[in-house]
Amino acid sequence: MPHVPETVVGRRVLIASFDSGQFAPTQKELDAGWSVQGGQAVSPLVRSASDLQAVGFDEWYVYEGDVPREHHKAFVNRLGFSPLNTACMEANEFWEQVERFRPLHVLGAGTPTMFLVTRDEQTFARALKIEGLL
Repeated sequence: MPHVPETVVGRRVLIASFDSGQFAPTQKELDAGWSVQGGQAVSPLVRSASDLQAVGFDEWYVYEGDVPREHHKAFVNRLGFSPLNTACMEANEFWEQVERFRPLHVLGAGTPTMFLVTRDEQTFARALKIEGLL
């Protein structure tokens, strides 16, 4: 979300999917505060959106405080996944996970959709405005 960097700045990000797989922090990143929880990379507080790599088929769970230690299932790797397709079992599973972990935002980039799920009304309004939907 390069046009809405406030979604990640000052927050911690759990990377559930990175290029369809797991993001493995380098030793330098681990020394800078990255950690691995439940087999998934968790950032320190993000200072700039450019601190995070995005390559496609990425799924990020953004938290203001502590990050749940449980494994977060990735959904963007399913061709055609959309969190709005409630007829799809994976979409229902996605929403159950969002309700269980309560992230501030979820950012996803799959095929053919990219999505932003947020509990923050200002971020939602800004994203709609940027996309010309408001």
